[in-house]
Amino acid sequence: MDRGADVEARISSGATPLLIALKRRRLDAAGVLLKAGADIGACDKDGWNALLTAASAGTESMVRELLDRGADVEVTNVAGETALSVAANDSVARVLERADCFQRWHRRASLALWRR
Repeated sequence: MDRGADVEARISSGATPLLIALKRRRLDAAGVLLKAGADIGACDKDGWNALLTAASAGTESMVRELLDRGADVEVTNVAGETALSVAANDSVARVLERADCFQRWHRRASLALWRR
């Protein structure tokens, strides 16, 4: 990164370095990319973003990190799958279920305040 590497560069599938690191379970590399400002909302051509990829890879710690950074659990890929529907294991699914409940509640509360 110090030498000007582009954290948003894409390969032919549209995947960014962050998506590739998450798919390969390279949490060290993913952490460096996040600290360098990698876009957690960037998607590949199939609509897979960082949260979907981390959930599919079963990396609970990275799922938590992405949620802490504001990742939206309701985002779907081209096939209509959410991070919860592609979660690789129960611990990741539980984290996503709790986040989904919180995000839904927060959206309703924000909407109620906005309408006033």
